[in-house]
Amino acid sequence: RAWAAAEMESRGLSATPTGGSDAADPTEPAAAVVAEPVDDAATGEPYPFQTVYTDGNIVFEEDDDGVVMLSWGRKSSLWMGFRNPFNPLEFGLEYFQTQVAIGLTSGHHKRALILGLGIGAIPATLRAMCPDMDIDIVELDPAIIEGAAKHVDMTEDHRMRIHEADAAEFVKHEDQQHRYDLIIHDCFDLSGIPAVFHHRDFYVDALNCLQPGGVFSVNLIWTLLEAQVIREHMLELLENPLAIHCQTATNCAIFGRAKGDDPLHHRDLVSAAMDVDGECRLPYLVTTQVERAQSAFEPQTCSDEALLWEGRVPD
Repeated sequence: RAWAAAEMESRGLSATPTGGSDAADPTEPAAAVVAEPVDDAATGEPYPFQTVYTDGNIVFEEDDDGVVMLSWGRKSSLWMGFRNPFNPLEFGLEYFQTQVAIGLTSGHHKRALILGLGIGAIPATLRAMCPDMDIDIVELDPAIIEGAAKHVDMTEDHRMRIHEADAAEFVKHEDQQHRYDLIIHDCFDLSGIPAVFHHRDFYVDALNCLQPGGVFSVNLIWTLLEAQVIREHMLELLENPLAIHCQTATNCAIFGRAKGDDPLHHRDLVSAAMDVDGECRLPYLVTTQVERAQSAFEPQTCSDEALLWEGRVPD
């Protein structure tokens, strides 16, 4: 959240998204609420965001400029990005840029499956860049779906559908098999990566939803123990998978095609990224993301910079 403050202040929004009061009583039903601004404990300045929607766990907050933040409780470290109406494709987290870069450079995808909605950064960007792409989004939490519809314009149409469902169950359905040419998996809760996504069976089911030559990508937090388990599944089930580590966080994307398909090649990703950046439609460069792609078989460590961004002291 401190990183978010720096990002937003660089855009002239003077946000200070730390401190403040706790989320609403979790025994209350999901509801839109408007909270009075409170002083920020760190600076003594008025906290610029007001809660506009919460179910007691997830919290959507908005400031006077219309910037919306999503987090799991105002004092939580699980911050899920912001949406700036003056720059609607900038969502404030580097790993969004990584997943978007993978989606835009790994093929001419026509049908995508996004597991986990959050603030809607990945599907919103894919939709803006690829208006003919069909996108299915699976989100378990009805409060996130409702809050995103009300406050970040995540609405369905004939090209984009939001399914309130368990992602692990969704990918088991026969009618989803061999349906997609891009799947992006980004599911977290306060405990980290939910236990159902630690198991190999989930990834087998998810890969069965891909068309031949389709691409699967998973967002991991490298410092979580379960990330190493999931990496092993990816090394087994994907053909020479690649990895991109964020520079300003401990997120890592592991991605590739299913075992037996032709692998993705770094040079092709970079070439496609240069074409995307040449259109000058995004507020960041995807080339800087895919240039860092390397074999997922190589040993990985988090940079000191990434640990410091997350408030940890490097060894």
